[in-house]
Amino acid sequence: MMNDEVITLAEFKRYDKDSSGYLSRKEVNKPAKDILNGFNKDLSKQEKVAIIDEWFIKYDLNKDGKISYDEFKNMVQSIFAKLVMDELRKIQKEPACPKDLKELDLLKYLNCMLSSLPKEDQVLVQKFIENAKKEF
Repeated sequence: MMNDEVITLAEFKRYDKDSSGYLSRKEVNKPAKDILNGFNKDLSKQEKVAIIDEWFIKYDLNKDGKISYDEFKNMVQSIFAKLVMDELRKIQKEPACPKDLKELDLLKYLNCMLSSLPKEDQVLVQKFIENAKKEF
């Protein structure tokens, strides 16, 4: 199991409070809060509920009303990709942003960053880029 898989599995188990092997809607509240807070998304309770509803529609692939580990892994990667792309877009629009960054396609920018990363991180970033491509 790769390093990022070990971390993802540990996170899944941390959120799976009843050790059922699935995350209920209630159990998804904690990772949602952690993910959104990590990106300074200060949302109302209603907005968080709407986001979680959206996540269940999109990532509960077998529509059983709960999130399996594989669904969680895909959900986290996709959501992280979208939030990072949103943050990069914000940076790109700031006046202090270097001109050459504004002219770069963001996915090309991420690909350029790969060469400076250790090999195991390159695999993780490549997965991230693939998820970002699906989102956009």
